[in-house]
Amino acid sequence: MRNDSMPGSPIQSGLKSGGSIINGSIVNGSVQTDSAQNDPAENGPAQNGQSAQTTEPEQASPGLYDKSFEHNSAQPVPGRGASENDPMHWEHPQASNYSGAIAAKIPGYLHLYEMAAGLLKAALDKQSAHILIVGAGGGQELETLGGREPGWRFTGVDTSERMLEAARRRIAGTGIEARAALVRGEIEKLPALEPRLHDGATCLLVLHFVQGIEAKKSLLRAIADRLPPGAPLLIASVNADYESPAFAVRMEAWRLHMLSGGISEEEWLRFADSLGRSSDPLPGPVVLQLLEECGFYDPAPFFASFLVGGWITFKREADTR
Repeated sequence: MRNDSMPGSPIQSGLKSGGSIINGSIVNGSVQTDSAQNDPAENGPAQNGQSAQTTEPEQASPGLYDKSFEHNSAQPVPGRGASENDPMHWEHPQASNYSGAIAAKIPGYLHLYEMAAGLLKAALDKQSAHILIVGAGGGQELETLGGREPGWRFTGVDTSERMLEAARRRIAGTGIEARAALVRGEIEKLPALEPRLHDGATCLLVLHFVQGIEAKKSLLRAIADRLPPGAPLLIASVNADYESPAFAVRMEAWRLHMLSGGISEEEWLRFADSLGRSSDPLPGPVVLQLLEECGFYDPAPFFASFLVGGWITFKREADTR
C-alpha cells in the first residue's frame, strides 16, 4: 500500500489538506507524480516524477487539436499492458465498486443520466428507438433509459466483461434485460454493429479513459458511423486544462466535496493522481473540436460538475471526413 503522506511526495506537496493547490509538474498534459497502488477507474501504472518542461506547441491549423495535449511517446501509455491482477485493471474485482463510488464523487451524477435521458427523448420523440450505449458496464444508462422508455431497445458495448456482468445484475428482473444486447469489445472492432442501425447514442464518462487523441477520434468516428444523419449523441467526460488558473481551484473544491461526502483523503489523492495516467482528460474546447472533426455538429452543453462536462451533439448530415 502506498503512502501519499510521506514527506516529499509530489502529490502531498501539491494537494494539502487545507487550502490546497496542485503544484505537481505537468509534462505533455500529464500530471507527473510518484505513483504506486491504483484504483481501476482512476489510476494507471507508476511513472517517475519529472520536472516541468516548457515547450512551444505546434501551431494548430483549423480542424486540428493542439499537439501539446498528445501523450509523449517516450512515456508509458497509462493503463496499457496491465494484468488483470492489477487493481487498476477493469477486470480486477475492485472494478465492480466503480458504480457505487462514482455517485459520491461527482456532484449531480444521477442528474447527468436523467438529463441525458430527457434530451434523448426530446430529440427522438419516438416510442420505439434503438440506442447505442458506449461504456455500458455498470448499467447506469440501461437502468435510467430503460426504466423511462419501455419501448426502447439498447445495444451496450464495454471492454470489460466484469463491468458488463455488473450491468446484467443491475437490470436483472426489471424487463430491461429483454430489450438489451450487451457486447464485450471495442466498438471500432465490432462488425456486428451495423452502420446507421441506431437512432441515438450515449458516451457518458468514457472518453477521458481513452488514451491519446487518435484513439479518441477512432471512438468518436465509430459512433458516428453507426448513426444516421441528425441522430443525437449525449457525451460527457472529465475535461482538464492543467494550465488554466481555475484548474487548481476546481480541484480543491472537488476535493472538499468528496471529503464531505465520505470519500477518504487517500482515495481523493488516488483520484487526483490518476489525471493524465489511467485517464487522459482534454480541455473542453478540444473535445468539442474532436466532435466536429469526427462527424458531429452543433455541440451544446447540458451538464457541468467541477471538471465534468456534458454535451448534446448530432450526426452531421453530410459526411465530409
